[in-house]
Amino acid sequence: MPPRTRSLAVLSTTCLALGGLAAGAPAALGADGGEAELVEADWHVLSFSDDGTVAAFHGPDQQLYARDLTTGTTTLVSATADGTPAAGFHRSRGAVVSRNGRYVVFSTHATNLDPSDTDVNEDVYVKDLATGSLTLASTSSTGEKGNLPSYAPSRVSDDGRVLVFASRAGNFPPLVPLPPGCPQPEDNFCVEVEVYAKDLGTGELTLLTLGDRADFEDPVSSSVVGDVSADGSVVAVNVGDPLTPDDQDVWKFPDVFLVDLATGQRTLASSQDPTGFSSFFFPSLSADGTRVAFAGDLAGGPYLEEVFVRDAADALPVRASSSAEGVAANGVAISPRLAGDGLSVAFTSRASNLHPDDTDTADDVVVKDLTTGEVHLATLGDAKPAGAFGGSSPLLALGAVGGVLFSAPLALYDPTVTDPYAFGVFRRTFAPSGPVDADGDGVVDALQPAGTAAGAFVDASTVPATSGAVVDAGGLAVTVADAEDPAEGVLVTVGPAGPGTTRATLSVCGLTVRLDAGSSAVLTCGSLVVRTLTGTVRVETDGGAVVVTVPTGTSARVVDTAAGADVTEVSGTGVTVTVGGSTTALPAGSGGSFVAWTVSGPGAPVDPQPVLNRVKAGRAVPLKWHVADASGAPVTTLTSAPVSVRNLACGLATTTDDVEQTVAGGSGLQNLGGGYYQLNWKTSPAWAGSCKTMTLDLGGGAVLQADFQLSR
Repeated sequence: MPPRTRSLAVLSTTCLALGGLAAGAPAALGADGGEAELVEADWHVLSFSDDGTVAAFHGPDQQLYARDLTTGTTTLVSATADGTPAAGFHRSRGAVVSRNGRYVVFSTHATNLDPSDTDVNEDVYVKDLATGSLTLASTSSTGEKGNLPSYAPSRVSDDGRVLVFASRAGNFPPLVPLPPGCPQPEDNFCVEVEVYAKDLGTGELTLLTLGDRADFEDPVSSSVVGDVSADGSVVAVNVGDPLTPDDQDVWKFPDVFLVDLATGQRTLASSQDPTGFSSFFFPSLSADGTRVAFAGDLAGGPYLEEVFVRDAADALPVRASSSAEGVAANGVAISPRLAGDGLSVAFTSRASNLHPDDTDTADDVVVKDLTTGEVHLATLGDAKPAGAFGGSSPLLALGAVGGVLFSAPLALYDPTVTDPYAFGVFRRTFAPSGPVDADGDGVVDALQPAGTAAGAFVDASTVPATSGAVVDAGGLAVTVADAEDPAEGVLVTVGPAGPGTTRATLSVCGLTVRLDAGSSAVLTCGSLVVRTLTGTVRVETDGGAVVVTVPTGTSARVVDTAAGADVTEVSGTGVTVTVGGSTTALPAGSGGSFVAWTVSGPGAPVDPQPVLNRVKAGRAVPLKWHVADASGAPVTTLTSAPVSVRNLACGLATTTDDVEQTVAGGSGLQNLGGGYYQLNWKTSPAWAGSCKTMTLDLGGGAVLQADFQLSR
């Protein structure tokens, strides 16, 4: 893996000039020799969209705003559809931008944003930046506003429907009696906090915690109560309630759980010793909901907060706060932000052993590449001014390990800034150093020996070599690099979707491979082994007649047979195989053969199953058939058709028919042209008085069968 160079830009949200720096002025970065352009500066930025182009932030008037960093436009979020700002005791907080940048979720004490919300209790709202509409989200399934505070919302799904929040509302179901000594439901701290999922499309409010009010413990131990996948099907929540049987912690230390909203299935993501001391916080989901990052203390010590990532296909979480060599951080690691593609996680580190340029114990932001294990330093590390504590915190990890957006004191980057509370928002990008792809065709030069055509690649380190080419990028950014594991072939990464784009098409190991936008996979020849890291990969044989779909976190081996495909070594969540409009699901550990050919026969004088063909034992029977491929074109390439015979119970047949024609003796396979074939099958005299099933193996899983009754 080549080293990466770093570039840094300062972003923010309000037009301020701090510490003598005017907008547009460069700010020196220190040891790496780069410099940053101070665009604008404000430390109140709260959240970004997944591509880093839309930010939500606090203004000086306690209102919330959204800033489109591409167009430079600013929108008042804490306002009604007609633009009326939040009023009353209007402290608004917790703004979270949806992954696609269209929606902002926030909580507020305002009394004028919805006709049903005139009290000062905190409530949760969703702002649609495209239409300006504002929706009260903290309501019951029947539309009744919560009668006590609701807060700590997650972002909303990309369609603006599903979000998670915490609430003390006593009128949200299930309605259970208040605990002893708690007679007044208006007492905010007399009711245990519960966590809910809200579907704004159906109005349904789903209780995610236990709702038993068995004690006064607050199951929300941080301001981040949960996260939501892009499609709203999966949520991650940080609660103290034991939502699964394997969480046996009687002290109700917080854990991170994954909840499938369609099935109700709950998974303890932060699974460790269920009875030991362990607390886990700050869940951050990948866009597809298959990976979650969180911070916490492992049972048994050393009781330093660490960062972990749990893949849905894995039994246990994996430590992410470790060096490239796998050595655990020797200092606190907090505030993880998982990239939307799930390939990297950014977090604040006080460790001195994660990166060679960061040996102090002050706050720094690092990014862990979850595929390669590489650690990238986003902030100054040892180049910080003497005595600086840091105060840097990640806001967004960019996809394909492209960098990170983070907040940090401006004084760290410019000595003329004397206000220690003046913060800026910075974008650090990581770019490979050197001409790894000099011709810009998306394939690293190391995979293109002299004479290799543009877009083609060869990885000779695998046996057989993994070779192929980018056939059609589909308007997407496609990169092909050597996989980290020497036993594997190439890592293919496809960038996010743009207008009119869908998927990229490659030819690998003689098979057609299609990767959806935002997907990445490791592809290895020897047949073709597909290991999908993110998104969805489809492998096609026989001109698309057989399609093997390999989702995130799953791998499978696909063999192109003469008649279709063999699928084996399935792992993870399983694959699906579609042949002629019919789809078969293959779970982990299974496999199967799938045929795209159409075999017609046997023809006269033999009848197909279930007819029992009567013939005298010892005679030779002419077997005739036709083979066509998925497009209907004749298959003319058969060179053999081995015959096998097994016993058949004669009494099972309901229809019998005599074989009207036999031939003098057996013969090998005869290619009659146009996809027509004949083989003269010589029966054994010893079979007299028995019944047999005859099978012709045409290759690739295609067979021809017929049943016979052999007479004396």
